[in-house]
Amino acid sequence: MAHREVERRQNPRTSLQLPVAVKFHTADGTAWHEWALTQDVSIGGLSLDLRPAVTPGQVLFLELPLPPPFRPSDFERPMCSIYGLVRSVRDTAEPAAHRVGVQFLGPEPPRGFERHPGALFRLEDELPFPAPSDRADGEPWERRQATRFRVLINLVLQKLDAAGQVECEELTVTEDVGHDGLRVKTTLAAQPGDVLVVRDPTSGFESSAGVCDSWVADDGVRRLNLKFLKGGAGKAITGE
Repeated sequence: MAHREVERRQNPRTSLQLPVAVKFHTADGTAWHEWALTQDVSIGGLSLDLRPAVTPGQVLFLELPLPPPFRPSDFERPMCSIYGLVRSVRDTAEPAAHRVGVQFLGPEPPRGFERHPGALFRLEDELPFPAPSDRADGEPWERRQATRFRVLINLVLQKLDAAGQVECEELTVTEDVGHDGLRVKTTLAAQPGDVLVVRDPTSGFESSAGVCDSWVADDGVRRLNLKFLKGGAGKAITGE
């Protein structure tokens, strides 16, 4: 049996070549527009061969016909438009090209990009997804004490019944993550007060989480804001 290399990424990549339009700015603000070809993709990012030299921390704007299973948004459009952060750059067999690893940021650029599009950004500088403030009661849905960052991770969500047994589960992807919790899309009928099990099948991370809020966004997909519970499954924290 042939040896298979162990995938260490949180979101395993699939070999797939797609044309991609790449736009970015150099440190002096010069705008570049280049066509490239992806080498592999995942729900969290992709790698591509790019001729212009780029640096880890640069922000790229990508437009490509990404298949829906790999998209964090734009599911109905033929082209996916998304910002990405350069995470790695290495040489290829072709001297004039570089293999660039890109992590998806989402449909919006990181904070400060409009003022300095050629700046280098770290993950700590990324803009967290804003909390919706258009609730029926007119009040913000949440008052976080910990910052959330835009990170896409494949997770398994399990809803427990009154006896603590798994009632149903689904595979989903995070929209933002912090040390105290996260936000995900879901098809589960989960409401504030429910306790879910959050599991990352890649890293082995697992935690009980309380549903703090549940709402249907403009795209018609339900979101859950989850807060990790200390000491395992227990009463969900729904307010303070």
